[in-house]
Amino acid sequence: MDFDGRRSSDEKSGLGGVIQGRMFPTSEEERERGIAAGLDMEKIYATNDLVSGDNCYFSATGITTGDLLQGLRLDRHTIHTQSLAMRSATGTVRVIDAEHSLTKWN
Repeated sequence: MDFDGRRSSDEKSGLGGVIQGRMFPTSEEERERGIAAGLDMEKIYATNDLVSGDNCYFSATGITTGDLLQGLRLDRHTIHTQSLAMRSATGTVRVIDAEHSLTKWN
């Protein structure tokens, strides 16, 4: 089941903000399983529905380039990735630029 989520620009900076989302089942079987698990398929879930506690982590790696992260970039022997890691308790925000050697992958 996919989850269609939306983040605010404040959330991206790790300084608060909101996240909203709703369930998006890809089949009738997924829909039925979600309902059986107590999920509301029509509800728009808010931050407090999705994240509880004061010590939460968020991470993401860009696949395609967007407003938040650069997407995967490939050169002759290297894949370049950009990731984001945030921790709510400390307000720490890390942007990680990584290089992955293709010669080590086989």
